Parts: sequence; C-alpha cells; structure tokens
Amino acid sequence: MFVFGDSLVDNGNNIFFADSTAKADYPPYGIDFGFPTGRFTNDKTVADVLG
Repeated sequence: MFVFGDSLVDNGNNIFFADSTAKADYPPYGIDFGFPTGRFTNDKTVADVLG
C-alpha cells in the first residue's frame, strides 16, 4: 500500500533527516509506544490500521 498525505497519515520519517526543523523525536510524542517515534500522533494512523 502506498499512502500520500499530510499529518493524518504521518509515518515519522523526518526523524532520520538531520536538517529537519519539524521533528517529533521528544516526549510527549509517541507516549503510547513508550518512546518517541518521530510521529506527531500518539497512536496508529489510518494507514497503519488498514495496512
């Protein structure tokens, strides 16, 4: 499945970009996973559930 979209389907890839200024690699982001995941959501996105 390929998903293109905005923050509603954000999978957190910007955690790997050193020059990115919009990172979610610190708490409280990812609090439900136990560690920061790079996502701006706390749980699974629609793409995670459908995939």
